[in-house]
Amino acid sequence: MKSLPTIFIKIQSAIDVITNSSTSIYTVANEWTLNHIRKIIDAAMEVAGSTLKADDLFDFELEVPNADCEEDYREEFVEKIIMGDVLTDEEQTLVESYQNQKYESLRNSKGVEYRKIRMEYDDLIYSIVRPYITTKFIEDYFDNSHYGYYNRGYKVIPKQDIESHRDLAKVLSNLQNLFDINASYD
Repeated sequence: MKSLPTIFIKIQSAIDVITNSSTSIYTVANEWTLNHIRKIIDAAMEVAGSTLKADDLFDFELEVPNADCEEDYREEFVEKIIMGDVLTDEEQTLVESYQNQKYESLRNSKGVEYRKIRMEYDDLIYSIVRPYITTKFIEDYFDNSHYGYYNRGYKVIPKQDIESHRDLAKVLSNLQNLFDINASYD
């Protein structure tokens, strides 16, 4: 019996080889990640005989969700704000009025007209809610919801503009790229 050849596929993450759409694997940077990068730097500095610590040399930042994610999660953000106790009474009344008008208008419409009406009212509601979608709101949303594993990275920023510090910061900001991740299929 002839065996099939082994195929090697270069992947970025395990999700590339999973075909079950209900399965997700996330790579997430959080405070734990930053603390461990600090520990690596601190240990290397100690081995080198230095008293400097990671925080003496670098700033560490988590990348926060940006405007791109706002568009992706717009409906969820709007719903959370409307359901929360955030809007003023006047804004809440206006949103409810737009929602009622939207549903009444959609009842007898179809196709292109339906989409146009829905988008029009969604945009009106969004214009009321949008000022409440701050960076803090987005961070809290991802930290406290089932989307808590939003894929975000981190940055290591040198405190001094020295080439060796910039080079090390670049490597430390891309630790995941140190690994050659492959999958094989037999």
